[in-house]
Amino acid sequence: MVRGGSEHYRTIEALEFSIDPRKKLIPALDTLRRKRNLGSYDDYGLVAQGEADHYGKMAVRVRKEVEDWIRKNHADKIT
Repeated sequence: MVRGGSEHYRTIEALEFSIDPRKKLIPALDTLRRKRNLGSYDDYGLVAQGEADHYGKMAVRVRKEVEDWIRKNHADKIT
């Protein structure tokens, strides 16, 4: 298995400078990141269905918040 750099870690930590200055989302996302790193993509049962559903909804919300933040603070960067 080839392991990458710390892209996910850095992305999560960078949320502090945009949508999560009080670091309310960062701990939950980092927990999920660490859990994902413990197993491979083929591991079954590592994450319960309810937990997967919860984090899926969180991901949709985080993406929307980031996109809204970019539009508000850096509209000139959007093509």
